[in-house]
Parts: sequence; C-alpha cells; structure tokens
Amino acid sequence: MAQAKLAEKPSLALTRSYHVAPEKVWRAWTDPEALKRWWGPGGVQPVSLAQLDVRVGGRLRIVFGGAELQFLHEQLFDETVRDNHRRGWSESFAKLEHFLQETN
Repeated sequence: MAQAKLAEKPSLALTRSYHVAPEKVWRAWTDPEALKRWWGPGGVQPVSLAQLDVRVGGRLRIVFGGAELQFLHEQLFDETVRDNHRRGWSESFAKLEHFLQETN
C-alpha cells in the first residue's frame, strides 16, 4: 500500500548572529533566569517559569504569567500562522540581542 503524501505546509527558518562571546548566547538559552528576561514576543506577560533540560532529548517548559505555553514548530498550518510565528520569534530575537548587549 502506497503511503499518502503529506500536504505541503508553510515552514519558517530564522537565523541570527550576535557579535558577543558564544558563552553569553549559551547562557541566554540555557540559564532559566536569563531566558526569563528575553523570551517571548512583546506584548505578552513575562515568563514566570522556565525549566530547561539542555541534554539531548531534554525538555523545555515555559510559562507566561499563569498560562503554560505548549508549542510545536514542525509544520505550520498556514501562511498566517507562519507570519505570526515569524513576528513573535523576530521580537524575541530582538529582545535577546538587547539582553546580550546589556549583560556582562
């Protein structure tokens, strides 16, 4: 029996470079207290809980205010969802850049 071909869905790839020591970027992504300071697009409640297991197969849990965020970014439903994710991630990366510049 032939496998059904999955419908092609929009995808999103974002790349950023920061002119800081790699250790600063690593800390921003792996230290829960650091991540709380920059994660999430503007206009959302700040991160109240960040749990990170950065080992292979580890998990990430982020809570904004009192609402837990669950996300999966393998395929996006449509162009609107893709564009909203692009906006959100772009805002987060801008906040990360500011965080990296202000921290020692």
